[in-house]
Amino acid sequence: MSRIVRNEAEEAELSPSLIVPRIKHANFLAAMSEIVHEDEDAPVVEPLVGDLLITYAFDLPTAFRMMRAQDLSQLGITLAELRLIAIHNLKKQLGEIEVQGDPPLVNVVVGNNHEACLLLVDELWESLADDIPPEIVVGVPTRDVVLVTTTASTKGGLELLRQATRTAHERESTHALSLNLMVQRKGKWEVFEEAT
Repeated sequence: MSRIVRNEAEEAELSPSLIVPRIKHANFLAAMSEIVHEDEDAPVVEPLVGDLLITYAFDLPTAFRMMRAQDLSQLGITLAELRLIAIHNLKKQLGEIEVQGDPPLVNVVVGNNHEACLLLVDELWESLADDIPPEIVVGVPTRDVVLVTTTASTKGGLELLRQATRTAHERESTHALSLNLMVQRKGKWEVFEEAT
């Protein structure tokens, strides 16, 4: 009985201030289609880049609760507003963003499994672009691993990135993301190299 009451209390307190983005692999859609049969119960999803998606969740004290289509209408939020709200809330949760390792391959770390969500923090990539010209290439093999090199690496950065992305992806079964390599151009992510 207490579990039901707690869920009802959490449902009653859902607000835009609790919404955060979550990055998922496209396989998430297939998994959801097997368990969600009503459109209004379907999670809110938008494409990010390649085989990566943005989903949204309410960050509740006991767990994340996926944001459904009906939540959008109940809160009176448009999809465009949702992304801005979620990124704003994410930034409030982020601790210090660290760049670890030595070129030609570095790892961007923030903790709390927020690393993949850093793809949505444009200011980070604008800042890194000043230090890593001409183009940053990124691997996001899991929700907590973001690897970075440059297209100008003369020390095998791209090959190191491919290998490290594959290795991290193979170690993670539950929260694996993409084997593709991505690049940000004109403020938007594109697939730089599709995994073969």
